[in-house]
Amino acid sequence: MIDVTLPQIQPPQEIIHEHLPIANVANLMKETLDQRVLNKPKLEATTVKKSTKDKEKKPKELEAQIKISKEAKEITQECVTELLHFITGEALLETQRAGRQTITGEDIVVTFENLGFEEYTPYLKIYLKKYKKVNFVPWPVVC
Repeated sequence: MIDVTLPQIQPPQEIIHEHLPIANVANLMKETLDQRVLNKPKLEATTVKKSTKDKEKKPKELEAQIKISKEAKEITQECVTELLHFITGEALLETQRAGRQTITGEDIVVTFENLGFEEYTPYLKIYLKKYKKVNFVPWPVVC
């Protein structure tokens, strides 16, 4: 007689993702909305400094217009985290194919291009160039 029972399949272990801090996500969302509402390239142009503290403050009329629900913040947080995991995983495959162990900024740019995000790559290349210029360390460093 043949045993036709199916083997017990263990449910996959839950993947635990570390999310970006919700406050960071919310601040980025608000900054984007501030720029769109005011049609200004940067939020800094619209800020007012408090006299007693060095914290920047948005104009009152702007604060009243912009509201983001907790649900919207959480969904954005999950989406951004998932996108980062996806891009990083694909970049890891790219580095492994190249026989390397370190993901570089160029790997991230290539990954964006390979995944169909070509419209973002010019901005990534500009940022990467500026980042390298600011963080340039002549090699080797002599102490």
